[in-house]
Amino acid sequence: MPENETADTLNDVLVLEVPYSDLSRFDTTGRMKELAKPGEPRKPSMNPVKRFVISTLGIFFLMVGFIGFDSSQNLLISISCIFFGILIIWTFIAWPEMQRRKAAPPLSNGKNPEVSITFNKNTIVLRSPYNQLKKDWSELAEHKKTKKGFHFTFTDGIEAYLPLDAFYEGELKTLTTLLQNKKII
Repeated sequence: MPENETADTLNDVLVLEVPYSDLSRFDTTGRMKELAKPGEPRKPSMNPVKRFVISTLGIFFLMVGFIGFDSSQNLLISISCIFFGILIIWTFIAWPEMQRRKAAPPLSNGKNPEVSITFNKNTIVLRSPYNQLKKDWSELAEHKKTKKGFHFTFTDGIEAYLPLDAFYEGELKTLTTLLQNKKII
């Protein structure tokens, strides 16, 4: 059963988590596929040759620094070599890699990512780890409540399906209230 994030009835906001396969079950336009496919492939942060040269230079400075500890004459030079080796590796290799991983979307099974649907007073937002579709309430052409869920049709032909098992406690009532306030029922 999909997990729901929040249902804030004070602001008439409803957020549902639904698997992509359920949501896009009746979509004939193919526009919902944008939510399931990852964006542009990530470019490597650095040329592999450049990465090799920089990491070799950083390791060289570290080795010179550690070998220099054997002789007590050049202790300051050894410490500075270790410092520069760590600084080179951190600045050019470790830190950019951490930033790239932090910016990447969370890994999912790719075929069936979780899609969150946010209903609020002004918009309906369908968001996946890869993309988002934002629709105004005026773009909602019709909806039908069936035995197993809600079927939404938008003016541009996009169709979305919400199964009833995506709703917990009062969320179904909250969605019905939002639809009544927008005079779509």
